[in-house]
Amino acid sequence: LNRVLIDFENNTRADLFQAPSFLVSLNQPINHDDDDQGEILAGTLAWSGNYQLQFEIDPLGNLRLLTGISPYASEYYLVAEQEFITPSFLFTYSSYGIGTASRNWHRWARKYRIPQGENNRLTLLNNWESTYFNFNETILTSLMKDGKKLGVDLFLLDDGWFGNKYPRNDDHAGLGDWQENVKKLPHGIDFLTNAAETIGIKFGIWLEPEMVNPKSELYENHLDWVLKVPSRTEYYFRNQLVLDLTNPAVQDFV
Repeated sequence: LNRVLIDFENNTRADLFQAPSFLVSLNQPINHDDDDQGEILAGTLAWSGNYQLQFEIDPLGNLRLLTGISPYASEYYLVAEQEFITPSFLFTYSSYGIGTASRNWHRWARKYRIPQGENNRLTLLNNWESTYFNFNETILTSLMKDGKKLGVDLFLLDDGWFGNKYPRNDDHAGLGDWQENVKKLPHGIDFLTNAAETIGIKFGIWLEPEMVNPKSELYENHLDWVLKVPSRTEYYFRNQLVLDLTNPAVQDFV
């Protein structure tokens, strides 16, 4: 093949389904069992929407690569003096296989994209896999103590700590009602933060403020805050809906 075209046109964010990135081996087939061999060009488009990647070999055997926004449904109209900045194309070259290419990306991300990426990272203990939705203050403080013994820096309280009229005991209810569940946490979040301080471990908490369960007080009281198409049945993904973050009232709530 002299030309390969990859055109992604699903009218939504591409990175959820197919990231605009690639690996091209320039001198031999990629060997995933030996990632230190071969000349590799690795690239990605810094863009989350529709995209197009073109690879073409010219008559002299040179590789020509064109990347950018897919031309499909991508008209942009600019007024005088208005700017439109096209997405950046990021790439790296490796003469020592995909292993070096991968490490090049990691080094770049730590240096230029991840906040404080070159600093040491906190070790974290999340209660989710231990408890799922079933926990109380005793269980959580016990996990903190065990985490401290293991040298963990941060304890993170995950899903299930909120909701009273509609308790968050599974993923069908409570999302959006950000009050401590009085049965699980009768002394509130303050009790846990104080316990963490006494134990000597940092404390974090899980939130998903842009989402809502239909079975929640938030949904009952603010139906107009929910993103929906008029005259169409609501569509649930993971039993939840998205709040309209263009609404100033929602912004204040979040």
